[in-house]
Amino acid sequence: MSSGVIATVASLGIIALFIGSIGLVLEVGVGDTWDVMFDTDNASATANATFNNGDATAGITTIHSVMMFTVWAVILGPLGLGAIAVSSDNPATVNRTLRLLPVLAAFVAFVAFGSIVTEMLGGDYDWATRTAGENWLALVATGGTIAGLAQVLGIRPKS
Repeated sequence: MSSGVIATVASLGIIALFIGSIGLVLEVGVGDTWDVMFDTDNASATANATFNNGDATAGITTIHSVMMFTVWAVILGPLGLGAIAVSSDNPATVNRTLRLLPVLAAFVAFVAFGSIVTEMLGGDYDWATRTAGENWLALVATGGTIAGLAQVLGIRPKS
């Protein structure tokens, strides 16, 4: 496989991560994303169903909160709108997080949603049997996995 194709795949991972992040926030609801991150007992049935394979009663866990934080960091950070950027004015931890955002997304996706990513990459994911929120989450998880692996392997996406 040529390096141009591999760079294009890395770019598609970032695009899927960004578009999926926007879709996930809009589907869950901007206000509800706060609950997913910081007030998990107050998360809506839609949020619960999105993160728990359609089970609206299951509950939000820490890994779901980390995924939602990652989604917001993608949207607002250098991979998305650029409202938060790497800067010498930031603490080192903030800059490190922004630089390694695709790797963080891949880690969370693999740990929490590995079976979904495997289904997506294998072509076995059934979009029609899942909720809209689950589909957006699948796009985030798969895009994040591709983008994160590309970054770890030193593959630069096409600009």
